[in-house]
Amino acid sequence: MRAALRSELLDRLYGRDDPAWDEWVAGLSAAERDELESLLDVYLRELDGRDADALAGLGRALGVHERARREIANGGYWDRTHALVWLALLRDAPERDPVRLGDGADASRELTGLRVTSDAAYLSVRIEADALGGGVDWDATNYLLAIGLTDRGERALPHGLGAAAPADFVVRLGGPDASRVTVRPRYDAFAYEYGAEAGLDLDRYREPDPGVFSPLRLVINRGYTVPKTGERVPFESVETGRLRYGNGNPDSDRYDSLADVHVSPSNDAIEVRLPWQLLNVADPSRRRRLGDFWSEGLDDYETFEAIDVAAASYVPVDADGTAAELDAETNLTHAVPGVPDGSLRPLRFEPPTWDRPAYTERLKESGRIVGDVFARYANGE
Repeated sequence: MRAALRSELLDRLYGRDDPAWDEWVAGLSAAERDELESLLDVYLRELDGRDADALAGLGRALGVHERARREIANGGYWDRTHALVWLALLRDAPERDPVRLGDGADASRELTGLRVTSDAAYLSVRIEADALGGGVDWDATNYLLAIGLTDRGERALPHGLGAAAPADFVVRLGGPDASRVTVRPRYDAFAYEYGAEAGLDLDRYREPDPGVFSPLRLVINRGYTVPKTGERVPFESVETGRLRYGNGNPDSDRYDSLADVHVSPSNDAIEVRLPWQLLNVADPSRRRRLGDFWSEGLDDYETFEAIDVAAASYVPVDADGTAAELDAETNLTHAVPGVPDGSLRPLRFEPPTWDRPAYTERLKESGRIVGDVFARYANGE
């Protein structure tokens, strides 16, 4: 089989104006594709110039590019190393080099990886940068995550970025006091259910302006009148989309169970942990989310197959996170997986489903104290 595939490969490479890789690969069995991928690895290491460029088309036909990018985003160390080798052999250059400003923060704005995982409670995203040094200078660097669940197409991103993405939620990382999750207005369940009581202009939520995203809020008091006194207690809500920085590792001396964001300069990475409820996911075990409640109500649920996630960096010019204008196609300094033609190309993540969630029991520090007290009583002390 290998000899026949080698002969056909060389004939298509050197004997035809159009090698028609896609047509050839479509007719091969899984075993033949695996063998052909092995041959591709050999010849890419031996050839260069036009021949290597032509063979890169065979890599695309075999799906090597996309598989390698998925492994870089989600794989382990050796998977990512193997994927990087493939992309180098296939000459799969980034869609756009990072914009360098020479202000000392270029390395923190150059993104090298995006990884997405999930469990029963959270969607977790890890952004990897070229170098964070001693930490992020938030006055020079902000990050943005675009998260899409509804497959409703691209929409303009906020903060004057001059870019679009298939985003239902946008996460701005601007430091401990300036990081939050926002939602496209039409997908804001708070506005639908409590908007009239909160005094919101509901027309702006039904038909929002381009590039507008709303804060995530939760009602804590719907407002009422005390019967005996006639005192009016006003409607009250809190912004639940504000993100807290800290260390979510239970084994750490600085463990903070409420942490949403962890910056790790030693790993040149930023990790974000988002509760499913914050993303309108009603049942992550079945990939069920809120539907178009403006049309069907809050009891309408829809299933989703995957979540689109993209990450970008930019230079903020004010406390609200407005992006500095660049002499470029967008005001983003860099993006992963890429930003072709002004649109963020997302990583498509398929969350696992389950019948019973996996968990590990963990005894809190207070549990040990209570145990010691009961032990003393049990021993008659």
